[in-house]
Amino acid sequence: MTDAALIRIKALFTLGVAGVLMTLFTFGIVLRDQEVALLGSATRFVSALGYSAQYALGVGGGLAGAASAPAVSAEGEQGVARALPVLVYHGIVARSDRFSLTEAAFAEQLFALKRAGYQTVTTEEALAFLAGERELPDRSFLLTFDDGRRDSYERADPILDALGYTAVMFVATDASIDHPSDRTTYYLHPEELARMQGSGRWEIMSHARQVGGGSVALDGAGATGNFLSNRMWLPAEDRLETEAEYEARVEDELAGARSAIERLIPGTGFTFSYPFGDYGQQTENEPGAEAVIRAAVERSYDAAFKQVWQLDSEYTLNFPNDDRYAVRRIEVETDWSGKELVSFLAGAAAKPLPYEETFDVRSAWKSNWGTIEMNDTMLTLRAGNTSTGAFTFLDGTRDWTDYTFTTNVQRAEGTAVSLVARYAAEETMVLCTFNGRSVRLEQRIDGSATTVGQGTASGVNEATLGIRVSGASVACLENGEVVTEGRISGSLDRGGIGLRIWDEPIASATASMTSLRVVP
Repeated sequence: MTDAALIRIKALFTLGVAGVLMTLFTFGIVLRDQEVALLGSATRFVSALGYSAQYALGVGGGLAGAASAPAVSAEGEQGVARALPVLVYHGIVARSDRFSLTEAAFAEQLFALKRAGYQTVTTEEALAFLAGERELPDRSFLLTFDDGRRDSYERADPILDALGYTAVMFVATDASIDHPSDRTTYYLHPEELARMQGSGRWEIMSHARQVGGGSVALDGAGATGNFLSNRMWLPAEDRLETEAEYEARVEDELAGARSAIERLIPGTGFTFSYPFGDYGQQTENEPGAEAVIRAAVERSYDAAFKQVWQLDSEYTLNFPNDDRYAVRRIEVETDWSGKELVSFLAGAAAKPLPYEETFDVRSAWKSNWGTIEMNDTMLTLRAGNTSTGAFTFLDGTRDWTDYTFTTNVQRAEGTAVSLVARYAAEETMVLCTFNGRSVRLEQRIDGSATTVGQGTASGVNEATLGIRVSGASVACLENGEVVTEGRISGSLDRGGIGLRIWDEPIASATASMTSLRVVP
């Protein structure tokens, strides 16, 4: 059966349902809520059958053959996950936009994941993994949706059913539970949320109350900002909230949302996703927003989810013992094919040790400063047109501990090159900086820099440079020889590798890496 034939079958069924509804309308017959729900369930059931047939017949998804098999160990058993991807979607619509994708695109992406061996896990399984309390099969992932949108549920549910997948829906409880009649077509209602949870395919979690729809007034002139990270303007009193009033409102937003979900569906609602990915860092008028939000989240929830993007300085996947109140989610691009999504996850995946870079997977290297060029033998890092430096790190290396990282570096005259190890975050890492004949060994913890070793190198612009980390001991290497060494804080106990360059003139810093190896 062809894809077109399956589409025709689904279209005929949809027309049949429409005909039934038109007949009922013509004769003045009004369906009760239970009958409407039953009709909707029947529609989703038939749609799921269609997607099951599509998947079984290999229609859509863009992958086949070896890509469809789960990762296996040398003993022939499926491997154990070292890191967990979490995906986030917003809406599933007729015409895609910045935040929402079409049903066909969503189906293709999930078909590709299924054929590549990916399987969903529940929230409890994910949190136990992140706490280091349980193992998960390789290629496990958590699938999430924000906003409690009806279009996401109605279009995603048949696909989940067909593939045996589960998902989490984060709902704004003011719209979906407290005042559902105010927005009848966009947001899910309490009966639907309960039915979703009861299906075994969905978990209902919190996206705050969002009493004002997600934004608050910032002044009397009409400026607005995100509701959690900003103090609200009180027009009747011609002033901003006090800090105490702001803290009380944040508490009500978060604790109130969990209470609303638990009243509707006991035993759920125990995790939270930050609306707009804003955990306080986007504030316009409250410097203490991050601390206030964090404290309120910790009081009400077991974990919280934020977003990461391709052009940022964070690891993409989540590793055991990472911060459970900053679980990273991948905002899937709405125009990605299934093959592109699987390729992106492969680039972000946990890397093995020993590791040898082949420079053929661009998505494996992340950067939010400067530009990267890559071919089959080399990675070139350049300062941008308005910057003095650049930085990149190897994704999927968060759990590396003791290793030696060496690479052949060719740098432009005047460019200082830093080999990075134990990279944990943008301002937390260890660096061996080669600047002319000078070598400096430095640790950075939350932006606070300390020099722990200094030495002298050859000063040539092409050499094999290296950094070795073992416990608290670190050494900087040139052509296999130690040029300086020192000891670092015990808090810098794990993290991966990167390259940083700098030169005083704008847009002049350039360096290339070849023959990159990391050995335990």
